[in-house]
Amino acid sequence: MLITAVKADFLVNGGFEDPASIGIRLFNAGSNELAGWQILTGSVDTVPISFYPSFQGRQSLDLDGAAAGSISQSLSVLPGEQYLLSFAYANNPNPGATIPASFRYTLNAGSNVLLSGELTHQSSTVSQMNYSIFGHTFVPNSSNLTLSFASLNPSGSVGGIALDAVSVTSVPEPTSLFLFSAAGIVIGWLKIQRNRSRPSAP
Repeated sequence: MLITAVKADFLVNGGFEDPASIGIRLFNAGSNELAGWQILTGSVDTVPISFYPSFQGRQSLDLDGAAAGSISQSLSVLPGEQYLLSFAYANNPNPGATIPASFRYTLNAGSNVLLSGELTHQSSTVSQMNYSIFGHTFVPNSSNLTLSFASLNPSGSVGGIALDAVSVTSVPEPTSLFLFSAAGIVIGWLKIQRNRSRPSAP
């Protein structure tokens, strides 16, 4: 039996590629145009790579659009399983943006806060964004989760955190990883024994 580790992403549009745009596109509070995400407060905008590099794909999200904003997405998982929340973040390097830029991430299961923290970034340039990578595992006690990101910059900020590559993925159980590794060792050993048992060419 072949054992493989499946890495399914439980988030929609974590790279902020939908909708695609050739220029900066603004999303105000209440908008449902940013696929998978709700705009809760202020505004956010998607920024194409013609303005500054994304971490992946052709767009990233600035949490400060015409004002400091916040977003959220609901997702469903299996309670008791282990998952990994990960994302990349930098700061908008353009003149007029808030530097350093700060934001809060929060992952809730109902009223229970699974993960929460505040992060700051200030080392980005237009040519080199110097993205930082966040990653943290968690085990939910509910199937219904809410992930949110909120700018901590002044309300009138028009450039803040560049967010990209947001994902929630399942973490394989150690037993599965051990079995997968052991299976590879056994298959390799069998190949070696089979080659040794073959008669030598005359």
